Amino acid sequence: SCNDKLDLTTDGRISRGEIFQDRYKIMGWLNSCYNYCPGVSLTRAGYTDETHHSDAGTSNGQNYYNFYQGATSSSSWYGPDNPWESLFQGIRKCNIFITGMQVNTLPSNVTQKDREQWMAEAYTMRALYYWQLVKRYGGVPLILKVQQLSDPYEELYPKRATEEAVYQFILDEMNDIIDNRLLPDTYGAADLGRPSLYAAAALKSRAAMYAGSIASWGTVQIDGLVGIPADKKEHFWQESLNASNRLLHGSPFALYEKYPDDRSKNYRNIFLDENNCEVIFSEIYDGKSGKGHSWDMWQNPSGY
Repeated sequence: SCNDKLDLTTDGRISRGEIFQDRYKIMGWLNSCYNYCPGVSLTRAGYTDETHHSDAGTSNGQNYYNFYQGATSSSSWYGPDNPWESLFQGIRKCNIFITGMQVNTLPSNVTQKDREQWMAEAYTMRALYYWQLVKRYGGVPLILKVQQLSDPYEELYPKRATEEAVYQFILDEMNDIIDNRLLPDTYGAADLGRPSLYAAAALKSRAAMYAGSIASWGTVQIDGLVGIPADKKEHFWQESLNASNRLLHGSPFALYEKYPDDRSKNYRNIFLDENNCEVIFSEIYDGKSGKGHSWDMWQNPSGY
């Protein structure tokens, strides 16, 4: 115990402050903000991490049926380690990144354009995670800061926002990105899988459509934690239309019509012709970053 050779100066981990002193560490943290997207894996209700549940192959079909019939709650879907709760981990990742980019002096090889674009990517992913939550649970807590264990109780356990407030938050975030053109229109091959300006418009369009539908045909309950007042329906429908028009007129995206005389072939090849003109925002499963899926395996005949 008196030998200083036993005093460890590092355990190989990087402090949060060190991340924002290096361009590539910053990019690495930003890339990790994408890890919580619901994907195509059937093992965890569309979540891509399959390492935790060995029984998924046998029980998955019934779990899916129960979930979509409303017989499975947020807490009983594979217990506390369920995919929807993991979205809050993604939100925290984004919050750490956004705050770090705001408060730290960034290295000289990170330009102002880099800063704006990378933060816009994190804002988009955070909004996407909130949309995944609000469309399943209604109003959820809007946590927009990096929480610390020393924070007051009411900040560590914030109350649920109304469903309307969560949808409006998503629209406000995307409007800021779209109006200020904080994301590029398109990406080169090396950056496919990042949200473009039109991906932000697509998220806005979809979220506003959900909100408009809820306001038109839903019922406000639990003091607004579920439901949106009917007098807000025109607002949300208009927001959805505005975003859709941005995609329809002037964007590089269009319906896939490579085979004008064979619509069934067009439909089939949408899923085979990667990064075609209909693909606005997608996850990249190339294996290089350890990102994979089990979709093909689950389509094999039972008994393999």
